[in-house]
Amino acid sequence: MDHEKCLLMLHQNRFVFLVALLVSICPFATRASEAREFLIQSLEEIKSMQSFFEQGVGDSSKTATGQLLFQKPNLFRMEISSPVSQSITSDGEFLWTYDKDLEQVLVKGLTNSLAEMPFIKLLSEPRAFLEGKEIVSLPGDEKRFRLSIKENESPIEFLELDFMSGLISRILIASRVGAPLEVFFYKMSRFESMPKEEFIFVLPENVDLIDNR
Repeated sequence: MDHEKCLLMLHQNRFVFLVALLVSICPFATRASEAREFLIQSLEEIKSMQSFFEQGVGDSSKTATGQLLFQKPNLFRMEISSPVSQSITSDGEFLWTYDKDLEQVLVKGLTNSLAEMPFIKLLSEPRAFLEGKEIVSLPGDEKRFRLSIKENESPIEFLELDFMSGLISRILIASRVGAPLEVFFYKMSRFESMPKEEFIFVLPENVDLIDNR
């Protein structure tokens, strides 16, 4: 076989290998793109929502139950009733944490606090939050996704999101240090809007106020 034929076969083999490589990669790229678009569309459709939840940390048998109210862009209220009695309220500017057992209220700026609340950030600005995140579809009967966070400065390593009938049914937050937090949602309802009064914290009488604004 002469030199020219050898070169031709080499180029042909390289071309076949490249085509095979692209064919093997494209399905994964397509699925990742479809997963991203599903998440963006589903989360952007949430304007206001109300849901009950149950959350646990790691393998601990202790769970907390409560209710979540949320309204875009960054209004929310969490009422935790068991095992502690606590409320966390965002009025869009400040975050108010009221520990009813300790009769203590802590207030601080919302912007810095959101870094520790990835689920609220995801609900508030899904397109911006998902930018640069690696998204993988997980096996299961419902829509399940894992969002990997590559930024080393982030305390969160990845999130897992489950959807059932188009609504969020579960989120798992895995931090780089410590046990993961798993939250199950039920009786979730979506609304176009809620009264702003739902997200205004009224300071109770005879409580200690720690003001970090």
